[in-house]
Amino acid sequence: MKMKSYIFTALLLFLGGCAGRTGGGDLINMQIIDRNGFTETIGSKERLSPYSRVDFSKPQPYQRVLRVFSRNEEGKSRSVLTSYHPNGQIWQWLDSIDGRAHGNFQEWHANGRLRIDLHVIDGTADLTELAQKSWLFEGKAAVFDENGNLQAEIFYEKGVLSAPSLHYHPNGNLQKRVPYVAGEIDGEVELFNDQGKLLEKISYKRGVKEGLASGYWENGQLQYEEVYENAFLKTARYLDRKGAHVATIDKGTGFKAQFDPESGSLSELHECQGGRSEGVVKLFSPGGCLKTVYKIKEGMKEGEEREYYPGSALTKILCTWHEDALQGPIKTWYPDGSAESSCSYHQNKKQGLSFAWYRDGDLMLSEEYHQDSLVAGSYFERGSKRPISKVVNGKGLASLFDPDGILNKKIPYEGGLPLLEGQ
Repeated sequence: MKMKSYIFTALLLFLGGCAGRTGGGDLINMQIIDRNGFTETIGSKERLSPYSRVDFSKPQPYQRVLRVFSRNEEGKSRSVLTSYHPNGQIWQWLDSIDGRAHGNFQEWHANGRLRIDLHVIDGTADLTELAQKSWLFEGKAAVFDENGNLQAEIFYEKGVLSAPSLHYHPNGNLQKRVPYVAGEIDGEVELFNDQGKLLEKISYKRGVKEGLASGYWENGQLQYEEVYENAFLKTARYLDRKGAHVATIDKGTGFKAQFDPESGSLSELHECQGGRSEGVVKLFSPGGCLKTVYKIKEGMKEGEEREYYPGSALTKILCTWHEDALQGPIKTWYPDGSAESSCSYHQNKKQGLSFAWYRDGDLMLSEEYHQDSLVAGSYFERGSKRPISKVVNGKGLASLFDPDGILNKKIPYEGGLPLLEGQ
């Protein structure tokens, strides 16, 4: 046993080194969770002694380690919680005082490069997502990508966003500047391309759009110009790369245009009523063909949505919405305009009768659903009027074919639900 203890102590010293990053003060308690999820608590001075020399910012064979240190001259007890990636590299480091998060928080990518560097002044002293939501930040928070490039600098004052947040392109040029005052966007938000050219400038006041917003093409020509009053869009004009007007808004009414960032072609048109998005929305393919049409009412999808075949006026899919939920008929068509399928939904669940047809018009299947559960079904081979399989009272076999009559799969059902392999 003495030999094993000596080897283990030597291993700790090898992993950490003598001049590593320690917690400060005397180590009085530790809790270790290893790679297998086993937890060990260590409190004796003899067993703690070798750990006091370990640099826990270096790779370790653990999931996480909590170290508690003796009280300082002010009577405060400091602890450090570290976690590790599966490859052993350090993942997170959190300082705490008297059982509350307070001090440095750092997070690393799995390749060992720093990802986040910030200062916490209060919150739950743990590394879970729920605990992190309770943290209050102070000062500058810096974020880096896996290559070590600075991605963002965000500034806090007692947990509240303050001063402009700065976001960067991988080449180091400024990508976005967002001015914050007392936790709200206040001032001009600016967006730049990776060469430093201004793409957008949007005015905010106390967290909402107010005043002029403008966007520019890479050549500096105007792409759009909008005027807001208390977040409501009052007037606007949208221009393509050639300077031609694509859409306008006057007195809060008209269409708002969006362009494809790669091709520069029109990608979306949103109807505007009363200064907000309300009514028809049209989506276009990169080639400029109408792709999808739906309606927005009070911020939610309402009524019919149609998706068209590329370069055609023929409908491919029709969906029906009510308050952002699928409700009503859903239909699909073949490219020649003949019916492919028809079913109904209620609150995002299949309800009622459902049919599908082969490409030549023969019936492929007829089903009945109740709240997404298959109650009954009859499945037909192409050209046959006698079902090849059935589902009755939620139990049976569904035979599914492709549009030309080739069998794709057979799915057994029990209690209205498909049985997975092995059940």
